[in-house]
Amino acid sequence: MSTPTRTQIAADFSLWGQYVDADATMTRAEFDSMSMAEKLQLQQDAFGAETVGDAHEPATKFFEVSIQPAWSGFGEYQTSAANGEGYEDAEDILAEYDGPGTRYELGVDNLPDDVEDIRGRIHNEPARVFALQHGDGGEGSGVMYFGIVARS
Repeated sequence: MSTPTRTQIAADFSLWGQYVDADATMTRAEFDSMSMAEKLQLQQDAFGAETVGDAHEPATKFFEVSIQPAWSGFGEYQTSAANGEGYEDAEDILAEYDGPGTRYELGVDNLPDDVEDIRGRIHNEPARVFALQHGDGGEGSGVMYFGIVARS
């Protein structure tokens, strides 16, 4: 396996811990609160300018994937394909959800009783998983799950 690009590292918390923050001084919440540009700048400050010969690093795009119960059942989930043109920054996807309902990031936010932490049971699990809770628990209420994936 080849070494990931700095953009891939900046988009993935586990890669960040492996290549940049080996002492685990940064929390997931701190990582998620930083923009892509800030994470790239931290890497440049720490390791110097990235050189990739004459090749240009492909731009990383972020895609939303919906998460539904898997056809196989057994409490498992699956993601949809990452289609579309993608976004330059993951935060642009999250801005689409700043309307009705409450958004939670699984593994980061405290979840209410009716929002289940489904991480670990998702086929092709994205690095970031969210729940969007709408309604007040009555008829028409529900929870929708989605994730964010990075692709070069």
